[in-house]
Amino acid sequence: MSSKKLSRQLKRVFGDKSIENRLSAFRSVLSGEATAEIKAELELFLIRFPDFLQTVDESYMRLDDKAEGNGGLIDLNHTLDAMMNSLGQGFFLFGPDGICHSVCSQVCADLLEAMPSGRAVAEVLRVPDAELDTFKEWCTLLFGERVGFESLIDIAPAVFPHSSGRAIELSYRAVRDTSGRLTQVLVIATDYTDEARAKQETSRLQGYVTLVMQVLKNKTELKRFIAAARSLLDEALKHANSPHFGIEDINAIRRGIHTIKGATSSFGFRQLKDDIHEVESHIENLTGLAEAQNYLLQGVTQLRERFESILSEHREILREVIGDTRPTREIDLQDLMAFAHRLEPNPTLRKEFEEQFVATPLWRILEGFNLTVQSIAEDMKKPIAALVFEGRNVPVVHELYAGVFASLSHVFVNMVDHGIEAPKIRRKRGKSMLGRISVKSDLRESQGRRYLHMWISDDGNGIDVQAVAAKAESQGIDTTDLPEQEIMNLIFAPGFSTATEVTELSGRGIGLEALRVSVELRGGSITVSSVPEQSTTFHIVLPYSTSGELDAAAKAA
Repeated sequence: MSSKKLSRQLKRVFGDKSIENRLSAFRSVLSGEATAEIKAELELFLIRFPDFLQTVDESYMRLDDKAEGNGGLIDLNHTLDAMMNSLGQGFFLFGPDGICHSVCSQVCADLLEAMPSGRAVAEVLRVPDAELDTFKEWCTLLFGERVGFESLIDIAPAVFPHSSGRAIELSYRAVRDTSGRLTQVLVIATDYTDEARAKQETSRLQGYVTLVMQVLKNKTELKRFIAAARSLLDEALKHANSPHFGIEDINAIRRGIHTIKGATSSFGFRQLKDDIHEVESHIENLTGLAEAQNYLLQGVTQLRERFESILSEHREILREVIGDTRPTREIDLQDLMAFAHRLEPNPTLRKEFEEQFVATPLWRILEGFNLTVQSIAEDMKKPIAALVFEGRNVPVVHELYAGVFASLSHVFVNMVDHGIEAPKIRRKRGKSMLGRISVKSDLRESQGRRYLHMWISDDGNGIDVQAVAAKAESQGIDTTDLPEQEIMNLIFAPGFSTATEVTELSGRGIGLEALRVSVELRGGSITVSSVPEQSTTFHIVLPYSTSGELDAAAKAA
């Protein structure tokens, strides 16, 4: 027991008089000089002394119990430390000052390549110098609690950049005091390397299976995709190499590679899709035309090499499975058209020849997008029925509309991503759990010329016109006097998107712009209409040609 505690016990039992006064009283009694008052005080002292001894004894017993408790607490701490280290995860705490607590698991040395104790959390997590100020502001907001903890954690560093390339994921938990105030943040580092590799291998195998299925089921569309991708990448390289490189070149490159990405899932080129997504993400952080041109020249070149590498990797499938068992011979399309020109004296025969050997029924071209829809729908857990085709199955020369058909993937991607609701929402709205996307086509004449019309519709969310107007206003577009239809058509504007975040599928405002550009280059137009919570329809109008332009090219050859 400490001297202070002993003093308090003495005062509680004997009063405020010091022990020296009591001893002086004893001496006076022994010398026979004690007064009646002193004798009375000594008598009271003797009466209270046993109580004092009992109190002191009880105090020492409590002290012993506490000592035993401290020993148990030490043992418990050792047990918890062992448990924490046995979990295979890295645990450490940091407070409002951004400094890591001394308590942390030994696993941190492996997963975070250093022990966090006493170090700045930004240093432990290897926050880049360019992001340090933002990270410090994030910490201030976090402990200031003006914004919800969960909302801020969503923007915290999610992975640790391990030097050996291991997949280390980071998660965060709030540590609060009894009043509910945030005092510290627990950081948990978990090694997902094996799971990441397994996921990557699964994705590779899924891509392989998808490619085989496309080769077996849709050889023509696969060939067209390969040709279109090569053409778009070559065109992107031309823009990247332009001696007068500018913003238009950047936009053209973005539209081109985004169009390729829209079709990659359908044909199993998942790695190419990831590579394009990475290039797109990097483009947004570029500053200055010189930097942009250098990066895009390198990036597009690597995409081209990646694509050819994938084709080479699957050359056995592409050569052996695509091959038809019947004897075949490749004939240049212009040669075919030159022969068709010789059939002009017989219009009926020429028409039959074109439809049999040159044109392709529109539905056969568009049915290839069904795999795109189903692939994305499966990833997003949105059950969607097979594409429904209505109207006339118009024969078209694919080569005349190749750019438009390639860009149509953006419509189907947007419908799955933004249009079709999740099953739970569809059920609340009284809709079928199965989403529906339909394609209607027709040939119509106007001012002596025929036009191909396509209507692509979904039965989903519809377009929030107010959200479109608000986004337009934030980009400096005055929508005050614009009709509703013109506001909706703003979704085709460069860089326009109402999405709150960028995903691999959408959110950059490039896809629909790419489609609009492709349609307008072909002399056509595109509009969109919508009924809130019911449907969205894209209406595309294109000048209809069967073989006239190719025929002219053949004559000029």
